[in-house]
Amino acid sequence: MAAPPTWQQISTIMIRAQHHLGHGVLVEAPISKRQVKQVGVCYVDDNNMWAGLAPDDDATSTLHKGQESVNRWGLSLITTGGDFHPIKCGYTIADQTPDGKGGWVYADQVPSSDEEELDDLEAPPEEQFTVPQARADAAAIERLKSSEAVEMLGLYARPDGKCDCHMLQMKERIEDWTKKIKNGALPTRSV
Repeated sequence: MAAPPTWQQISTIMIRAQHHLGHGVLVEAPISKRQVKQVGVCYVDDNNMWAGLAPDDDATSTLHKGQESVNRWGLSLITTGGDFHPIKCGYTIADQTPDGKGGWVYADQVPSSDEEELDDLEAPPEEQFTVPQARADAAAIERLKSSEAVEMLGLYARPDGKCDCHMLQMKERIEDWTKKIKNGALPTRSV
């Protein structure tokens, strides 16, 4: 019964350590211009760690900051008795460019000039992310496109915020549930 509050206390210390080490991004509200520093989003044992461009950064330095943040989080996790599961880990480079219509588009969603598919491109070595392991060398993790939905806590989420995959999954679940209710013997009041 004490596991959830204990994990909350431990993860709070880990998040504060990330802040103390300078990891995370500065998020600014568009109207009030209030700023908050966030290292990422955590829900139970699922985490999204963030690293962003500072005014004096380039893409390579930001990738290094992201790797350092993941390394520090992983070492804290290992210290608490936890470990990363590389198959459940991935990273996305959220590189956005103006779309010419007043909005933004992720760079990996723009067709390249030589019409090569992004799936066929290997990430340069400086873009290879790894996660520390308690009983082995660091393990490489998969780079996910901004349009790629991955299942987290029973729902599909895409870095670009589109929810079509999740909505399709929910529709299938509703259809399955409806079929089971129609073919079952559950009283209407219980349904």
